[in-house]
Amino acid sequence: MTLLLRHASQLESHAGGLAEDLARHRPDTPFGLQTVLVAHAGMARWLRADLAQRSEHGIAAGCVFEQPGGFLHRLGEQLLHEPGAAPAHRPEVLQLALFDLLGQPDLGAANTTVMQRFRNAGSIAHRLHRQGIYRSDWLQEYLRSRGGSQDARLWRALVERLGSGDRASHMQRLRERLNSDTDLALAPVFVFGLGHCPPDLLELLRLIARHTPVYWYFLNPCREYWLDFLKPRQLTEAELARRAAHADAGPPLLASLGEQGRELLAALLEADAHDAELDHVPNFPAGRLGLLQRAIFENQSSPRWRPDSNDTSLRVHACASPWAELEAVREALDAVAQVHGDLRPDEVLIMAVDPSQYRPWLDAVFTRDAPVWPLRVADLDWFEQEPWFQLLSLLLNDLGAPVRRSVWLSVLSHPEVQRHWRLDPETLARLDRALDRVHASFGIDGDDRGDGNNTHSLGAGVDRLWIRYAGESDETSWALTGLEAETLAHAEAVLAGLATWSRFSRGNHGLTAWCTSLRNTVIQLCGPGLSEFADARQQLWRMLAEVGRACPAVGDPNAPSARCFR
Repeated sequence: MTLLLRHASQLESHAGGLAEDLARHRPDTPFGLQTVLVAHAGMARWLRADLAQRSEHGIAAGCVFEQPGGFLHRLGEQLLHEPGAAPAHRPEVLQLALFDLLGQPDLGAANTTVMQRFRNAGSIAHRLHRQGIYRSDWLQEYLRSRGGSQDARLWRALVERLGSGDRASHMQRLRERLNSDTDLALAPVFVFGLGHCPPDLLELLRLIARHTPVYWYFLNPCREYWLDFLKPRQLTEAELARRAAHADAGPPLLASLGEQGRELLAALLEADAHDAELDHVPNFPAGRLGLLQRAIFENQSSPRWRPDSNDTSLRVHACASPWAELEAVREALDAVAQVHGDLRPDEVLIMAVDPSQYRPWLDAVFTRDAPVWPLRVADLDWFEQEPWFQLLSLLLNDLGAPVRRSVWLSVLSHPEVQRHWRLDPETLARLDRALDRVHASFGIDGDDRGDGNNTHSLGAGVDRLWIRYAGESDETSWALTGLEAETLAHAEAVLAGLATWSRFSRGNHGLTAWCTSLRNTVIQLCGPGLSEFADARQQLWRMLAEVGRACPAVGDPNAPSARCFR
């Protein structure tokens, strides 16, 4: 058995190779499943659809697409008869345990507030969690040593309290089982599209390859050997610095953006993987984009760009914020739609590393003006897709100081807020355009950074709208049309409620007061009546009531405030 490394510069080529390898290793039993390890759920959906298109019957069955965490969990149940890392060792649980430990004089820093202690606990929890993934040897050394750093003392206290159910211990037991047992019956493993792999998982897959074939489909952008473009192994750092002015570093984009992939490829080659390039020559598109792809594929450090002002295949926008990025995308879509009148929304794909950070502004950017671009956001969990929980997310996470105009409009666009305040999308669009005319946004600097009041540019902009209604403005170049005064009054009331909650939530309040204020804010925004979100609202009320009742039972006057748990 061995680790087989497949090279290709396009995912479609890898999908074809995967389909052939899956057919070659078809299970003996009709209901046997083949394991395909993928980086994320989006990759699994695309790969399943591609395999279905390649199938004779148009379906993709008999495969289970797992992410690394799920794969380790199932492997632990199969080999050790235990699941993966215990839930008690998840970062959010470790944070609460560390919060308690940092309160002890011998483990925590003196003269720290409750808020500082909770934040320190969160930082240490994530640091220990990442050490368990990338430097598990450090955690093992923490257990063997005496004294040492604060992390070492805290880790020993955590293991004593929570047990040895952490990832590092689990991976160690898996490695011992794979090394000791030579008769394990394991199914082949197919690793597809992973551009990054923790060292412990790579070592585990190398051990699995002793018992069953492991196929790794590596997306290699260049057909040449490019691992030594920047740091040749035969050169010291001093020699490299001396030759840097004369050395050929290869395509700059590949050299600068391929760091993670290059490290993984080097690790795979050092793991004695048998590598083979898939028999495929990519078809590069015309224009600058195709030239860039060919330059990377053929290791051309200085491709010759053809001057063509009509070439729009590759554009680079320098944007200062997520909102500006979406505005640039919207302008590009409108420009393409003017050229290609038959362009449909389902033919447009917008890719982002973290779609959730753009979620509050999507509706405001793509549905504000005609033509409206309907959106479907993938790779968001249920919390980010449900309108009710989107509102809670805005209140708990996105409401800054001062209140941003985009967040205000997002709250006004919520279906339950619209129902309570009798708003409609068309009226909100007119309000948005009116705010543009009076330059109403968030604060700029100094005294202009208020919370929705007269010293805040958003509040001042609303005041300018009222002045135009009263006819007290000397500016007669334009007038408000179609925007009812009642709508403006309702929108201003929502802004005032958001500003009040923003000021309160930035304070250090007890859980009982925090729960009461959050409930009152939700009622102010959405009203007390029943709606399609009645069940979700009642569930929130029960959760807040339970938290409020549990708070006095803690008995610790220094118990963390609700601000810690946001």
